[in-house]
Amino acid sequence: FCIFFFFQAEDGIRDPLWSRGLGDVYKRQVSTQSTWDYKDMRAVVRYIDTKKGAALADIPIPKVIPEHVLIKVMASPINPADELYIMGFHGEVTKEPACCGMEAAGSVLEIGAGVPKEFLNRKIVFFKLLKETPEQCGTWAKYALVHYQNCFIVDDSIKYEDVCGMLINPLTCFGMVDLVRKKKQSAIVHTAAASALGKVLLGMCLKEKIDIVCIVRKKEHVALLKSLGAVYVLDETDPNFVNDLTAVCAKVNAHICFDCVGGDLTDKIVHALPFKSTIYSYGALGGSIKTCLLYTSDAADEGLGVDLGGRR
Repeated sequence: FCIFFFFQAEDGIRDPLWSRGLGDVYKRQVSTQSTWDYKDMRAVVRYIDTKKGAALADIPIPKVIPEHVLIKVMASPINPADELYIMGFHGEVTKEPACCGMEAAGSVLEIGAGVPKEFLNRKIVFFKLLKETPEQCGTWAKYALVHYQNCFIVDDSIKYEDVCGMLINPLTCFGMVDLVRKKKQSAIVHTAAASALGKVLLGMCLKEKIDIVCIVRKKEHVALLKSLGAVYVLDETDPNFVNDLTAVCAKVNAHICFDCVGGDLTDKIVHALPFKSTIYSYGALGGSIKTCLLYTSDAADEGLGVDLGGRR
């Protein structure tokens, strides 16, 4: 399931460009500049000292720069990676406070030089870079500033909450499938396979004819994924899980595992994978990875990144 942040505009604002209040009937002007003079906005932030956790704070509204767009954030999901970011395990923080949130949906209010004019006043979905830059701002705020190439225009008829989480998971899955092809492999193992990302990856693997061994932790998830076309679905709570996983991995010749759980589950997978396998870790929902076991089983553990035209 997804939890959404909603940032509703102030009903009292009636500026034709900046007003986004419900029931607003004022036509928005087509302009590349704003006359709005507010300086601060409320945002969810984190600090370099991760012991402080996340907090609400007033931070400066980012100023538009070339090739960037200023966005009124309307809805933003909470992903497991967001929790890792707050804890300091995901992404880089070079300044504080750093605004949290990695993807969202909103409306473009202002564009910088070099941005195509069709972005102005349009409904978009967007994501921020994992590497902090002085310009960009996270998505858990009233407003965000990102490079226009990180934005995708969507139809005005689509609800913000329906599309705010449509980028990070599919892009991650595209990266996974691309990596499998580059490694000349035809089968993978995937943990937390009943997650939103897991369902996307399942669909891509079915389309690309890649055998996927799905690992879940609930009986109902086994039935769910099989109804979506999965052939190999294993419940990690089953007493014969390791033996069954070993047999399936050998059958489909799976030498790659995408793991977002870690902890004891990674321990079990290491013992089940064939010799010379690789585990790509992109999360730690269940705890840290036991690297000594990875070493003795000759399985490698690597981080997973998606190349987006030189931006990661």
